[in-house]
Amino acid sequence: MQWFVFIFLAAIFIFSPYERGLYFTDDFYGLSILISVLYILYFLSSLIRKEGFGAKRTWIILLLPLCNLISIPFAETPRGAWETASKWITYAVFFLLLYWVSHNHKIKKWMPFVFQLTGIWLSFFMFGCFYRLFDFHQSMVAGRFAGVFQYPNTFGMVMGLFFIYSLVHLTKEKLKIRDLMLYSVPLVPFFVSFIYSYSRGMMLVLPIVWFIGLILFSMKKQVEYIVYSLISIGTSYFVYRSILQGVAEKKASPGLWVLVGMILLSAFAIYLFKYTMVKKISMLPWVNREQLRFLLPSLFVIFGLAGLADVTNQGLIYRSLPHTLQERVESISLTTSTAVERITFLEDAIEMSKESPLFGFGGEGWAAGYKNYQQNPYVSNKIHNGYAEWLINTGTIGVLSYLVTFGFLLYSVFCHYRKSKERSLNVAVILGLLSVIFHSFIDFNFSYSTVWFIVLWLFVLGLPTPLPQLKREFSSFPTKINLNHFVPVILCLLLLLNIVFSYRFMIAAQSYEQAKQARTYPERIELAEKATKYHPTQTKYRFFLAETYISAMKNTPEKDYYMEIHHLVNKVTALEPRNSSVLHKAALIAGKAEFTLQTIDLFDSALMVDHYNTKLYEDSIKTKTGFAVTHLKEDQKWSREMAKSAIRDYEQMIYWHKTVLGKKLSKSQNSRDFVVSNEVYYHAALSFYLLNQYSDSLVIIDKMAEPDMKTTAIAILSFEKIGEVEKAKELYEKSNNRNDLKNLIYKIKGITA
Repeated sequence: MQWFVFIFLAAIFIFSPYERGLYFTDDFYGLSILISVLYILYFLSSLIRKEGFGAKRTWIILLLPLCNLISIPFAETPRGAWETASKWITYAVFFLLLYWVSHNHKIKKWMPFVFQLTGIWLSFFMFGCFYRLFDFHQSMVAGRFAGVFQYPNTFGMVMGLFFIYSLVHLTKEKLKIRDLMLYSVPLVPFFVSFIYSYSRGMMLVLPIVWFIGLILFSMKKQVEYIVYSLISIGTSYFVYRSILQGVAEKKASPGLWVLVGMILLSAFAIYLFKYTMVKKISMLPWVNREQLRFLLPSLFVIFGLAGLADVTNQGLIYRSLPHTLQERVESISLTTSTAVERITFLEDAIEMSKESPLFGFGGEGWAAGYKNYQQNPYVSNKIHNGYAEWLINTGTIGVLSYLVTFGFLLYSVFCHYRKSKERSLNVAVILGLLSVIFHSFIDFNFSYSTVWFIVLWLFVLGLPTPLPQLKREFSSFPTKINLNHFVPVILCLLLLLNIVFSYRFMIAAQSYEQAKQARTYPERIELAEKATKYHPTQTKYRFFLAETYISAMKNTPEKDYYMEIHHLVNKVTALEPRNSSVLHKAALIAGKAEFTLQTIDLFDSALMVDHYNTKLYEDSIKTKTGFAVTHLKEDQKWSREMAKSAIRDYEQMIYWHKTVLGKKLSKSQNSRDFVVSNEVYYHAALSFYLLNQYSDSLVIIDKMAEPDMKTTAIAILSFEKIGEVEKAKELYEKSNNRNDLKNLIYKIKGITA
């Protein structure tokens, strides 16, 4: 049974990253079902064979899905909260299964091989995409390697992790030639992939992690570690320069043969050093002195500071770098727009967390609710800080659970390192974990399930079997409950629930995709209703169904879906009442269905939680002005109320726009492009005109840099109303298209008479 489980887990680990790093939940449903079924089979097998269910101390991992489940009642988005909890249930079970099979020593010997094979293929696959052997969407982003993650920073982190992991393994005593090839051959692809990701965060993290590795080694292994690093980095840099030159010269396969040559040269140089020089170095008397262990780290601190000073002052090392790399290195600063933006994300996240400090806002809580708290008009569904995401998703209780869980696991890994005679694997695991831990302070690596599989695999590689005993065991407390029997039963029940929901959500996703391709309205409606039925908390499916109902009514007038649309709008706004995007879309659908009062209420609700959305202001002001015009003759009181409401929205927008202008934000800090558009100016001017406030209408028009024809028509009519006929004529004479302007003036007169 253990080999059966291991083969399945290994296959998942190797092949699942190609589902875009398992970033999107739709790619995760099937995997979640498979891993859940695998655990239930393991549980039943253990019952039949009357075997134990693994070390009791591993149950600590279940704190993580538990705190995600607890946060569901407080969720900003029920869909995101449950899907995140489902992921954590799956991660926990993956870890428990992997740790269980690692008790088989033959299997545990295969685990480093599977881990390394995954990294090798990720790197080689990226080069295959670069040389157009494979086609993977967005494997290159803005000229940067992004790999299966479609995001350069996370890809750079993963490549840096595998580079360090491979380097450390080469220091192992009595390393077989097969293993030497396994860890030396991919060093160049790993490091070139890391450089070509241009991840500034990893440019800071990797040297720190590398230096920690240096400290963890004895002096003899420090020498090995340094030599292998110099060989691999030197040959990798040569490959990188060759690729840049080939790209500049528009060669078909830039740097390909140089890459192959440097891979072979690097592996051969490492082979020569390992089998000819290492034994000689170990015989030197000063190498084994414990007192000299910190000599080389001290020297590298000096070299590091000198290198940092050189780069800061654009010295010899800096000038030798290619221009592209110079730009990335130069932009590493807390004053750059990207760094300032991420600090703003963190400040807003802390402010948001104060509203639900204990339990958080559930999974994807930030994406659903950050517009309520943002200081500046940025767009970011991620905080770019994995720990702040934990705080938002699960609150203080969740953060403490994460700290306790991973603190215990790291403690266990370090204990194993201290007790081991051959520490290469332990050091490789520690450095790999530190790479993820450090880089996740400045990016959203934790949003990728592949990253969590890597982290959990590393933990199992570094953990002893059994785990070390803490000073005070849970079992020392008086209790009649045997955790080794009680917890697996509860977990299996939870997994059955997870299987049911994951299956339903998977069917819903498939039905939604089929509905988008359906050619007839009855077929599209049937599939969309099925998607909504199987995943009732997914607002995307409900919006699609509502839009389909509206389109069907236009094409087949005898059909009446008003009740269904009204129910859908009510349901989505009840699911995510503080998500401005949901409220905005719901308002537009309500408007199309002619639910006038509901449309106004939804626009007002959306503007209460989102101050920096130009399109929202446009739609709200335009809709309200349209209602004012439509009801002008039949209900003047209602018409005036609508015009006044449109003006209030306009004044609110002007207030927030002045606030943004006062901050003098960079383009990235105003990534929502929050500006007062001509459409807003026109409808606000028209609203003032409808209220007979002609001077106010002209004040708005004066603010426009280049008034369009519609606004010019309002200006002409306003000048006429206040008796300044000459100015009206002057505006009319300046027009290049007087006939159209004249028709527009008559049209506005007609609707406002």
